[in-house]
Amino acid sequence: MLNKVIYQIIKIFLETERFCLSIQLRRASVSISSKFAEVSGRAALKDQSYFYRIAYGSLIEVLSKLYLSVDVELLTENK
Repeated sequence: MLNKVIYQIIKIFLETERFCLSIQLRRASVSISSKFAEVSGRAALKDQSYFYRIAYGSLIEVLSKLYLSVDVELLTENK
């Protein structure tokens, strides 16, 4: 679901930003779902914890880039 929303948001960006901020947003959001998929194949709690931390870091990165998008007026807060 998050990936779908990110892809819809990227469609709003100016053409010049589609190859900078949009790529970073896409990679970070895909990383989140990928890490959750990897966790499902790990039995050890230590391994699971590691992938959850990476996913959380990617989530914070997505949030940071969305706030930046609002700050530079590529998005509005309502969108």
